[in-house]
Amino acid sequence: PVETIEVRGIGLEQEKISVAARDAIRNLRWFRQTLIFLDDAALTKELGSFFPAIRSVAVSRDLWTRRIILTVEKRIPWAIWCRPSGCAYVDAEGVAFAEAVELSGTEILRVNDGRETSLTIGASVLAEPDIRILDEFIRRSADHAIRFARIAIDPENSFWLVSAAGWRVRIDGATDAPLASANLISLLEGLLKNKQVKLDYIDLRLPEKGFYKLR
Repeated sequence: PVETIEVRGIGLEQEKISVAARDAIRNLRWFRQTLIFLDDAALTKELGSFFPAIRSVAVSRDLWTRRIILTVEKRIPWAIWCRPSGCAYVDAEGVAFAEAVELSGTEILRVNDGRETSLTIGASVLAEPDIRILDEFIRRSADHAIRFARIAIDPENSFWLVSAAGWRVRIDGATDAPLASANLISLLEGLLKNKQVKLDYIDLRLPEKGFYKLR
């Protein structure tokens, strides 16, 4: 049987994780509680259900001392995600892992989700492919000094990215992020040459070209 559990990781409640791991091991079938046949996948799943902030757990064994070492990786906040029911920190995989307060002036991206869905800690707020599209589009835009501080999701599942300058970009889950970001740069180079132009939004959902509306 396992005699000692060591938890490694930065910014974690090691003692609580250790206690939860020991309880999880006791709930396994008897032969899965041994060091050799320990069910790593079941242990990792159980810890993730208790601690949604845990992204992954690597399990290593020391047979001589009957010890297991849990190397835990935390989820990193990608955005503060808000729905009428409240706000939560969400990572780049789209998993809500901790309650949050919607604060103005913070550097972290904020998402206002207007869809009629609940916000549950430990569950996904958006399909991972959609999160990847948003993340890649934002990163490619940042390479050209275009910063988005907020995203609004409408009931039609369109993503409205609000720039620091106040104008918006509309994309969705079918958007080709590299192509859309290239179209954005091309449109802005022409539009913003005229200082008098007041841009409202650019629609980049079609791959061939973007459409824009002025205020």
